[in-house]
Amino acid sequence: MPSLLEWSDDLVTGNEYIDSQHRMLLLLARKLELAYEKGVEHRVVVGLCLELKKFTDFHFLSEENVMREVGYPGFEQHAKAHSHLLFELDVWIQKVNRGTEPPTALLRMVASWLMGHMSGDDRRLAEYILVSPTKAVAQGEYGLYLR
Repeated sequence: MPSLLEWSDDLVTGNEYIDSQHRMLLLLARKLELAYEKGVEHRVVVGLCLELKKFTDFHFLSEENVMREVGYPGFEQHAKAHSHLLFELDVWIQKVNRGTEPPTALLRMVASWLMGHMSGDDRRLAEYILVSPTKAVAQGEYGLYLR
């Protein structure tokens, strides 16, 4: 079965920090997808849903911190989009946990949202970071740690 979520060059924002976290998000979603396809235990699938949610929450906080650091003018709208997805994730994870929806439904929602958000909102953020006179706190260190 073809994956709902695959990394491609179309998703590259050009910011190493953001892109590395995006790759991890897609890896966690793929891990959930594979677990469901292989028929692993329900409790494992729910645990993978929670792992995806927690990393998404971390990623959004991380991105929002960078936005504050560089004075990103689109911060409010971008942060609202993050809050909306976290709410949706909670709703879908509850459905998966109760067994009223399969994880594939959650993954379709995540795929649709993330692909649009990464190639739109996050790319605009990365473009702003490139030209911002104020740099992110550890921007000069990314290459050292993100290999």
